[in-house]
Formats: sequence, C-alpha cells, structure tokens
Amino acid sequence: MEKLSLKDVFKEASRLKASDIHLLHGEMVLFRIDGVLKRIDQFEIVKSCDVEKIIFPFFDLKQNYSFEQKKELDFSFGLEGLGRYRGNLHRVAKGNISLVVRVLPEIIPDLLSLGLPKEIVSFSEFKNGLILITGSTGSGKSTTLSALVDRINSERALNIITVEDPIEYVYKNKLGIIKQKEVGTDVESFNSALKNILRQDPDIIVVGELRDKESMEMAIKASETGHLVISTLHTNGAVETIERIVSEFPQEKVTGLCKRLSSNLRGIISQELILNSSNERVLLYEILVVNNAVKNLIGTGNFNQIYSVMESGSKYGMITKEQCLKRMR
Repeated sequence: MEKLSLKDVFKEASRLKASDIHLLHGEMVLFRIDGVLKRIDQFEIVKSCDVEKIIFPFFDLKQNYSFEQKKELDFSFGLEGLGRYRGNLHRVAKGNISLVVRVLPEIIPDLLSLGLPKEIVSFSEFKNGLILITGSTGSGKSTTLSALVDRINSERALNIITVEDPIEYVYKNKLGIIKQKEVGTDVESFNSALKNILRQDPDIIVVGELRDKESMEMAIKASETGHLVISTLHTNGAVETIERIVSEFPQEKVTGLCKRLSSNLRGIISQELILNSSNERVLLYEILVVNNAVKNLIGTGNFNQIYSVMESGSKYGMITKEQCLKRMR
C-alpha cells in the first residue's frame, strides 16, 4: 500500500475521473465516480494526523485560525500540473479531521458542451435582472454558472465582479474584465461585498451562492439598480426556487417581494445529474424564462400555475424536467 500523498491521491482521482475525494479517519481513501462512492485500496488507511499534515501547508494564518474557531473551513487551491480543487475541512467524531475535495475542471467548459439546449445562450444576452442556477450539491451548478459567465466575458466588454466562498474557477479577462473576490480573504461577507460592489462600476455581479434572506435581499436589490446578477441556490426546481426565496421573508413583505421578483427575475436553470440507460451521468435540466405570463403569476403569488406555463412555453426556451426526460429517451 502507498503512503497517503495528496498529489498521488489527486493523480489517481484524475485517472479514474472522480468528481470528489473523501479522506476520513479510519477509512480507505474514497472517490466518487459516476455518482457512487468507491473505496480505493492502493493507499494506506487514512489517519486524522495525516490529513492535517498534507492539507494545512496550503492554509494561511487566517485560515488556520478560522478552522480552529469554527471547526470547519471551505477553501480552494490549485496544484501545478494537476488542476484546481475546492475543499471542505471539518471535524467529526472525537475531534478527528476529515477532508472532502471537489475536483474542478482546469478549463471552463463551453456553455453548450454541458448538455444544455442551445436556447440557453439567450441567458448570456440579458443586460439586467436576476438569473438563478439551482440544484442540489454535486449537480453542476458552479460549472454552469462559470460557463455562462465565461461566455458573457468572451462576447461583451463588461465589468464583471464575482463574490465567491471560496473561488473555484479562475477566469481570464477576455473582451470583458473580471474581478474575483473571495469571502474571508478579499471581503468580509457576501452582504458587505454586495453593498460595496455597487460603487465599483459593475455591469454584472456574480454571487457564488444565495444562502440566506440577507444575501437574497441584496441580490434582488442589485438587480433593481440596472445590473445583471447571476447566482446559485440549493433548490430542486424552478417553481421551488421562487417559493424558497419567498419563504425566507416575513409574511408582511411577501406581496411587495413578489412584485419585485416579477419585475427583475429573468430566468432559472434547475439541474441535476442522473444516470441514463447506458449508466452514464447526464444532465437533467429545467428552464424557466420569465415572460409576461410568468411575470403575472409571480407578481400575484400564483406559483402553482407556473409549471403549466413552462410545459407550453417551448417557443420561449422553457422546458420541465419531465419534458427533458422524454427528450433523452
């Protein structure tokens, strides 16, 4: 058996096309391959002290202190010749350290290479409003968001500012310019960053994730000032996404919130990765485009009728997951 080496583990993950790596005290190294966790027996059993030795050299003093205080840390890093990774370090039973790492593609993929329909290109043409990309953990939200931003960056000379926790994909300036800010390193929080970004002449604001009422409020407010805001949310469908946002706010504000959303929401991409008949992982998606009919339903709070509009809205680029499944057969 080989000793635990971060580079060797990552090389093997790359060879096996793993999406995630798990290092858990007392266990074999685990890779998630095609959505399934598999034990890798070529490495020694993981020990908490080994995890600490191989990952702590990547942290600065601030990150070390944050982990000691919170017992958990989100971070990203790159290894020359291997690629970029997003990690979460956390403590488990008896104070042992566990590490989960998401493998990130080195090159931001083209938007249409992800399995989304060609109509999705229209999302890169919006000049203002709010675009949301939703799905569960591991559904490819970050990849879709990055591909959309990179397409805009390639086609329009705009000032794009991102707020991420942590930074995953590293963009290069193309026709536009991109300034990436990492929470905890470059900015104090999503909310404080969004307040200050509005003074930095942005055209597009990218928020890595809307996590709470405050970040949702700030994102909606930014979209109301004539900017395009793009973000992600942990929900499993377009209608559920709208319901989730509304549920975060007190009842007395719901009527006003619905009107604000109806005016500023431009579209929702909801996605998940599933196995097809050939046992290959493919993208199952749902797309909501906010046309006049959808705008009226959101504004009046009739969310339960939106799905039927999506079913008949193919000429606007809309599709439900059920319709998407039928296309795959």
